Amino acid sequence: AILTNSCFLGVEVDHNVSHPGQTPPTAFYVIGHVYNFLFGIELIMRWITYGAKFFRGSDWAWNVLDLLIVMASLLELASDVVYLASETQTQTVANMNNVRLLRMTRVAKMVR
Repeated sequence: AILTNSCFLGVEVDHNVSHPGQTPPTAFYVIGHVYNFLFGIELIMRWITYGAKFFRGSDWAWNVLDLLIVMASLLELASDVVYLASETQTQTVANMNNVRLLRMTRVAKMVR
């Protein structure tokens, strides 16, 4: 899922660069949040499986990074809902989409 998410992010960035100032297609929001949901479920399953060792094991730093990424994804979801629901799309809410850059750190985890 990490590799396909990285490819999707590349397509999304390419579209945004090719069409500056335009609102991205709704499909981008949906696909992005499906990935966020899958990563969130994976995190919860690992947390349940490892219990307290989730934060004390040898991969504790990667687990904390995953937790931060999923939390940032929830923040992104909330900002996207506000962004899509508002008639006056403020610059502050639009800038929250920069949170997507944090998701790219998953590639670093895959490479390790």
